[in-house]
Amino acid sequence: MPAHELFEWMVYESIEPFGDRRRDFQFAQVMSLMLNLNRTKKSDKMWSPADVMPKWDAPSPKPQTREEQFQMMKLFQGFQEAQGNPEAKPS
Repeated sequence: MPAHELFEWMVYESIEPFGDRRRDFQFAQVMSLMLNLNRTKKSDKMWSPADVMPKWDAPSPKPQTREEQFQMMKLFQGFQEAQGNPEAKPS
């Protein structure tokens, strides 16, 4: 494919998205519709597709500290105990 044709496709895609970005937007439209249909009457939050679009370029979260990891482990052990799992013994 010549460079000028690639450039034309890039311009076209920026005007009329296709591929994964387009699919993400279509799915976000459906998700916002479902969220708005199932919201409570007290809730005044109207969801838009932008609210549920994946943010692929978002900064990665900071790593968990040892204390946060320990708290998460205790939480999951509590869930296992509530389910009656005899192997889940908190330390």
